[in-house]
Amino acid sequence: MSTADDLIKVVHVIDGLGSAGMEQMVASLVCRLDKKRFDVTLLSELPMKESVKNQVAFLEQNQVKVVFLQKETRRKILVKQYFDYFRSEQPDIVHSHSGVWRDSCIGARLAGVKRLYHTEHGRVFLDDNLRARLTHRFLSALRTRVIAVSEELETFLNTGVGIPKTKLATLHNGIN
Repeated sequence: MSTADDLIKVVHVIDGLGSAGMEQMVASLVCRLDKKRFDVTLLSELPMKESVKNQVAFLEQNQVKVVFLQKETRRKILVKQYFDYFRSEQPDIVHSHSGVWRDSCIGARLAGVKRLYHTEHGRVFLDDNLRARLTHRFLSALRTRVIAVSEELETFLNTGVGIPKTKLATLHNGIN
């Protein structure tokens, strides 16, 4: 039987809970992680909304801790909040998803997180934003791996963003 000290502590970071595709895929993923091996937290950057209370209850029933980084107001820069959270929790792995790649990456590295993964679920944050692409490229050096959900997206991350192929992998989304 595993004790809490034996478990690999994983924090998945998303911008917010909800019923969109990425949010549902991440919720499905964290629910299915082996709880005998992993201590799983889903960290939402956005504050708790009334509309996601049922989703939070479902996640918690599946042994997923749900944490909301922001309580009331929406802030633009959250590096300090991420740093404080990761320093306090000391996860083994931080896995960010799409729109939360900047502040979560910097906060995690400053807090000493050794394994940092990021899954890019699409191009919406990167297509028309040179600054975002340059920042993403720079931060890829701090990450263990950047995961794309399709070959086309992996190619874009390599050629359009400049993330080295050695940092990239493709894992297709599965649908239950």
